[in-house]
Amino acid sequence: SPAFDQPLQFAAILTDPAFNEVERVNMRARLDPYLLPSPMALAVTGVDPNSLDDPSLPSAFEFAANLAELIKRWAPATWVGYNSMAFDEEFMRQAFYQNLQPTVYATQFHGNTRLDLLKVLHAVHAYAPSILKWPTNDKGNLAFKLDQLAPLNGFGQHQAHDALGDVEATIYVARLIRDRAPKLWAQAFDNRLKGNVEQLMLSGEALELVERFGGQPPSIRRGIGFGRNSQNSNEFGFLEVEAVTSSDLIKADDEQLLAYMTQSPKVIRAVAINKAPMVFPVAAPAADLVQEAEKASALYAAKHRVGDLLTARFEDEGEGPEHIEQQLYSGGFATNTDQRLMEQFQMGDWAARVGIMRQFSEQRWKKFAAMIIHKNAPEHLSESFNGKIAANLGGRWHSNDPDAPWTTFAKVEEGLAQLRDEGASSKDQLASFQDFYRQKRDKTPHVPAPKAT
Repeated sequence: SPAFDQPLQFAAILTDPAFNEVERVNMRARLDPYLLPSPMALAVTGVDPNSLDDPSLPSAFEFAANLAELIKRWAPATWVGYNSMAFDEEFMRQAFYQNLQPTVYATQFHGNTRLDLLKVLHAVHAYAPSILKWPTNDKGNLAFKLDQLAPLNGFGQHQAHDALGDVEATIYVARLIRDRAPKLWAQAFDNRLKGNVEQLMLSGEALELVERFGGQPPSIRRGIGFGRNSQNSNEFGFLEVEAVTSSDLIKADDEQLLAYMTQSPKVIRAVAINKAPMVFPVAAPAADLVQEAEKASALYAAKHRVGDLLTARFEDEGEGPEHIEQQLYSGGFATNTDQRLMEQFQMGDWAARVGIMRQFSEQRWKKFAAMIIHKNAPEHLSESFNGKIAANLGGRWHSNDPDAPWTTFAKVEEGLAQLRDEGASSKDQLASFQDFYRQKRDKTPHVPAPKAT
């Protein structure tokens, strides 16, 4: 869970445009004292749980600060990962949010752009599948796992689930695509610039959108940009013009338009232009496709209503999430004043941070500041204040709620049983895991007594 788990390793390699290495980083952090790692995650990554509390490693707060500084130092850069927009960036964003970094969208600011190589591979499979070998899973279905695809295409000694190993494999696969399908690579790389995608979506010309759903092979859908979210300028509707006639769109009321957007198969789907979607002009469109695109593009009223419906989809979802860790998107952005206080919080010493904590205008930032100080310099808070935070965060471990959004001891027991039943861990590894969790259970997180004044 991005909101309730923590990244323990970050690796990146800075290259020039020809993929020649310029610099590499490999950063690690120690485990937050109030987090229980998932047994399955420990087994998959091969991490020794007893190394997670190493006091020589940076804290989560220091880790987030180091990462933010790296992104600023390398800017402007294009941040390329593998399934990074759906996974890595969500964890990075939460790390910044919960540790009071002023810019949670750091990879989109300071001239930075983003590209997800998994999406590029979907386009490669759709347009130029012969340039790579494609792995399959146990059921014979197409697989896009990096730890299978990279070795199958000649990348040796892949350290799967190690951040630096995954970075090296990502660069290797990107270089193969660039060398074997240079035009496709150039087009996909251009989509990192949301202004380029925006122009395509506003052009009214016939486009091709490559997407993959579930275990199916990537598919190409032909259509046009159709409507824009009035509250989020990065979100467009994409109308598949071959799936519905212009006359049907003219007659459609809001209920029917919403059905086109929600029912399967979707006729109108949402596209985020700031997530480097695989959208391309149709190379040689047939005359009937051009004609249908022109007819649909002229339906200004329908496009406007689609934009309104894109906006309205999430307006009736009731109250926001209960826990502040889950309010990154629902809670809104920090005010300019609070952002300046965040900057001061990053630069100050611990005594100064206590004063800054009290100045935040929003409770989210006050609470995060209190938790950061409690975990890193509790001697600067009162004994009762430390006790309240420890009781609140430590008490989460013992919850019996199966729907608790964090890892509990009950979920740990389920995870250990699964590893045992599936034979996914050796007896020695399981014993090590059990001993680690036993130590966690036997003691509440340590809260040093406040210093005498």
